[in-house]
This record gives sequence, structure tokens and C-alpha cells, in this order.
Amino acid sequence: MKLMSSFAISGVVIVGIWGAAMAQFPLMAATEHSDKPDVQVEAPNLTTKQSNPRPSTTEAVKGVRINTMSISGVQQKIAIKHIAKLWQTFENQQALNKNLLRYPRKISVYYQNFSQDFQQAEVSIGYLSDIVRYANQSTTIPGAQYERILQKKAHSNAELADAWKKIDYRKNLQSVLEIHYLDASGHPVSSEFMVNYK
Repeated sequence: MKLMSSFAISGVVIVGIWGAAMAQFPLMAATEHSDKPDVQVEAPNLTTKQSNPRPSTTEAVKGVRINTMSISGVQQKIAIKHIAKLWQTFENQQALNKNLLRYPRKISVYYQNFSQDFQQAEVSIGYLSDIVRYANQSTTIPGAQYERILQKKAHSNAELADAWKKIDYRKNLQSVLEIHYLDASGHPVSSEFMVNYK
């Protein structure tokens, strides 16, 4: 399935991005009034629709209300650097795919319960539970006020990297929510990225 190979690559990209962001964490904590870290991340392009270069879209939009939702897929407490393995596990969920009531239009990735050094988190990857016939492994994403870092549209890998770098790790980080939107063929066409602080 082309969808799953795209997201397996996405997992590898996230590992690189997260690693780059975490390498900056000690500097951010030590220099409380410093500007954004300047990290360059090279990664393969995941978006299927390319457009002309556009201005940065990583300006945070505060006050986005996310309603409680449930996703079904895989869930694991995992080192962020191993997120590609969790994407692979999600890809291999044949029973999950057979129990889809209709073709999914999005995949949600929910990060919560971060370790103190932000190197581990409880990560859930899944489809909305209401499109899965037997939603055995479900994660409830509680309704909350989020800060949207990336608005819903096609984003370059540089923009995804900037989104992870724009998290304020000095605040009490509660959760991170990525939503990847799919076209009718299952290709990722847009994403949004949101952060919830306690």
C-alpha cells in the first residue's frame, strides 16, 4: 500500500527532525532568552504535491480547540528515535486495514507522557475509531486547547523540521498532535501540527 510506505518514510524523517530538535534542547534551557535554534535537516520529500517556494507557515496560531476523539491503530511507549519502527508496526496491521468501514481520509499521530529529557513518549498512530469495525487498540485524545504550529496544507520537510523546533520545551509540554490528510488514493497531501501545554 503506497500510503504505508509514505508513512514509513515519514517515521524516518520524524526521527531526524526530533533528534535535531532535541540536540538544541540543552541550549534552549541554558539560554532562556535565545532565538530559535538554527538546525538544518536534510530529508526526502514526503508531500505528493509540490508548489512554488512559499513563505514560512510555522507561525503559531493560538487557541485551537480540539474535541475529544478516539483513534485506533498502534500505541507504544517508545524512544522517539525509534518512531520509524512504530510506523512499520502500524503498516503491518493487516487486521486493522481489513476492518476499515471506509477508506481513511486521515491518520493521527499523538505524542503524550514525554520523558523528562523528551527522548521518549507514549505514541499512538491510528485512524479515527469510528471508521474501524472492531477498534480493539484505541487511544482517546482528550479535548483541549492547542497551539497550532502548522496549519493544514502541504508542507515541505523544512517546515516540518521547523515545527518541531518551535515547540517551547521550557513549558509543561502535555501532548503533540500531528494529523496527516490523505487523498482518495491514500497519498498524504497535507498535514497540521499542534501542541498542547498544561
